Amino acid sequence: MGAVDGNDITFLKALIDELKPKNFVEIGCASGLSTSMLAMMLNRHGQASIHSFDLMETFYADPTKKLGYLLQDALPHDQVRVNIHPSCTSLDVPKHLSSPVDMCFIDAAHVHPWPLIDTLAVLHLMRPGSVIVQHDLQMYKGAGGYALGPKILHDQLTEAELVRLADKVHPGDVGTLKTRQIDNNIYAIRVPEDKSDLVRRLCDGFYVGWDRRPKKGVGPAFAARFSAFMLETYGEEAQAAFDVGAARYNPWQPPPPPFHKRAYRKLRKMIG
Repeated sequence: MGAVDGNDITFLKALIDELKPKNFVEIGCASGLSTSMLAMMLNRHGQASIHSFDLMETFYADPTKKLGYLLQDALPHDQVRVNIHPSCTSLDVPKHLSSPVDMCFIDAAHVHPWPLIDTLAVLHLMRPGSVIVQHDLQMYKGAGGYALGPKILHDQLTEAELVRLADKVHPGDVGTLKTRQIDNNIYAIRVPEDKSDLVRRLCDGFYVGWDRRPKKGVGPAFAARFSAFMLETYGEEAQAAFDVGAARYNPWQPPPPPFHKRAYRKLRKMIG
């Protein structure tokens, strides 16, 4: 189901060993496999907490299973408190935190613009020097199940902000962990001291065509909520970038009124 593999786990472990985060946020819990791995790796560095957020109440691939059900099979992690937050989006993260975030792992909806939305929703909570890890970079190369989100976000980053797999994982580090035949499927954003330029470049991504997946589009209620959040948190230009992108591409947007359709057809006929 697209879960983390040996390369991804080794990359996450290297960043955890470097940062020794005490306050960890995960967007996208699903089965709880990555949550379990994170808890076990964090446990080596003393007391910490993980807050894992998911839009679902149950595991999306099997509704008979509880959200995060694999946590019951994890090795002991008595130093790490794991908090699962069902029926939540990334905009709900501030309600459950009382201190800045040291590290974040985003592995939820990958269709564009969801990775941008989730990243901007948590960016203002991140400490300078912390990292936001993004999964499934290579999904833009897929056939039927492609998603552009992680790639479009990746392409807005500067070299100073981008942490690649090869920067942290070297030949032999993965050992006997199973890996897929996919290279460079994970990366991280190193959060700068001044986030304003990063925010501007991330917002530019909203102007790029959104993946047209009606079932995974940005619903009207959430779009209105996120637009208000962008204005309050990042200002008018950031809000405008999201609103323009939604007006252009969001499959949830209402169709233009009939008059506009007739005018468009007439214009097309006039210009041939």
